[in-house]
Amino acid sequence: MAYDGERSDAPVLDQLETILRHVADELALWRARAVKAEAELKESGGAGRGSPVKLDPETRVRVADLEQENKTLETLLSAPVNRRTIVAAKLVGAGLVALAFALVYMIGFRYYMNGMSGGAISTTSTSFTVIPSFASILIRNR
Repeated sequence: MAYDGERSDAPVLDQLETILRHVADELALWRARAVKAEAELKESGGAGRGSPVKLDPETRVRVADLEQENKTLETLLSAPVNRRTIVAAKLVGAGLVALAFALVYMIGFRYYMNGMSGGAISTTSTSFTVIPSFASILIRNR
């Protein structure tokens, strides 16, 4: 197999980039429709089926949050980001999650083994400790 300088996953990444651009365009169209509907609602004085529409404060806060979320999503989807940056961020995130799960597993397994042994494995034994206490560090250094 000869290497021609082209990455084997480049066509797939190009397709993904195209899909993301289409999604960003679709989001922009939805946003434009929402802005147009808001403008029409304001022009009509908020009248809908003969009664004015008044939003309670909770709904207004929710609408403001959704608008801010839409702006953030639009910015993220339209920003040019290096593919290596995306892959590196995903790897770091997955590594941190795996580390957290491993730590929780080790602590849980220690409690499980302590329960199964009837307390024979104590926390004062010389077995593995995840985070040594400050006092134990002082005692070891003497």
